[in-house]
Amino acid sequence: MSGYSNSGPRLDRLPLTSYHRQIMWLIALGLLCDTFDLGIQSGVSAAVLQSHFANFQQVGLFISSTFAGMTIGGAMAGIVGDRYGRCFCYQFNLLIFGLASFAAALAPSMVWLIIFRGIIGIGLGAEIVVGYSLVAEFMPPESRGRMTAWVVLAAIGLTSPLTALASYLVIPSFGWRWLFVIPAIGAMIIWYLRKDMPESPRWLEAVGRYDEADRIIRRMEDEASRIGRLPALPVAAMPAAPVAVPFSVLFTRRVIRRTLLIMIINIGIGAGYYGFAAFIPTFFIKEGMGIARSLSFSLIIALGATAATVIAWWLSDKIGRKWGIVFSSLGVAATGLVYPHMVQPIFILSAGFVIMTFLTFQMAMGVTMYAPELFPTEYRLRGNAIGNMTGRIASMLAPAATVPLFIKFGVSGVTVTLASLCVVVSAIVAVFGVETRQKSLEGIGKAGNGFPDFVKGAKGSSESPMTG
Repeated sequence: MSGYSNSGPRLDRLPLTSYHRQIMWLIALGLLCDTFDLGIQSGVSAAVLQSHFANFQQVGLFISSTFAGMTIGGAMAGIVGDRYGRCFCYQFNLLIFGLASFAAALAPSMVWLIIFRGIIGIGLGAEIVVGYSLVAEFMPPESRGRMTAWVVLAAIGLTSPLTALASYLVIPSFGWRWLFVIPAIGAMIIWYLRKDMPESPRWLEAVGRYDEADRIIRRMEDEASRIGRLPALPVAAMPAAPVAVPFSVLFTRRVIRRTLLIMIINIGIGAGYYGFAAFIPTFFIKEGMGIARSLSFSLIIALGATAATVIAWWLSDKIGRKWGIVFSSLGVAATGLVYPHMVQPIFILSAGFVIMTFLTFQMAMGVTMYAPELFPTEYRLRGNAIGNMTGRIASMLAPAATVPLFIKFGVSGVTVTLASLCVVVSAIVAVFGVETRQKSLEGIGKAGNGFPDFVKGAKGSSESPMTG
């Protein structure tokens, strides 16, 4: 085929097939390894603190270094993924993450562990930006939310209790170093399994590689045709020749609204989730609880993340991303204000479970679903990356702010700050956010939604994304 592959409409009309599910699970397994590694920092932080391998301030630096690396990795993913392709970026970052995890297991001192953790963060940040964007670009609109929720279930819902369980079982018997070996081995296995993963047809079309895009979609159409007759395609206008879109497009008059929106969402979620959740075992230890009991409490609370991803699967295509973010942010705020007043263990666990559920649901709706949908293919990864980078900066600063807040005001000081931030995020999304559920990626940016028409070469478009 020559000229145009019409990728968006052709992908959007397909029913879900085993091809879609294979892509989903390849992405999900990679993210599972990454978020497992991200999750173990909670147990590792508590272990190195108790064993005097690190002091409380170094624990804060250890957590912050992760997000410093993720900020760099997110930026790299946005640039490399939009320029050289999603799959190239996807495999390269997984290799960085896996090798650095092996190095972290052998760290001779806390200083070296902090350095290796930063390198691990580069791989983590890139994987998150590319992974969820790939899901959005492959899945049909009617089920995009549910399929993303399956990925979130593997990446967050399962790994949160898995990392808590691994910390509980591994640290007391074998030490914290073995926690880095587990995701390192997993990353190498997933890297091999993903070597033949198809490139995004939407990206291939955006850079003018129409024949390659057409071959991938034809393979998907052939499989879908075995299920039933495919709907007729609308007539598509021939696009203009591909043009490199500069990073500055994100700050033009017609795009800056969505750029600021996703930055604010990521700041609220990053600071909230990692300023509180990552410190849960450490909070318990500082309150005088032993390492084993602290990790067992953390395991129960982490199950809230699993519950959240199941709820996200059920509700994402019903209530939509916008109102999911609004309601979960308010839920975090309300539960955060109650949590410090719990005294009995059963109430501590119950409140912790609920706040973790709201926090994870907020992340699922905002970071994994909403962010990749807001930007067109030509600069989807860069748009997603700038939100992710902003959130990672907030995540990096949050531990440094959490420590003095906890020392001076206790857990209540941390949770009241978290609640205030979530109320602000909820209000901004309610007023300025737009709904994306069950809409084509190409159609989300059109006039009437409050966003411009980003379809290059479309008739009636008064301004291209390059001239903004």
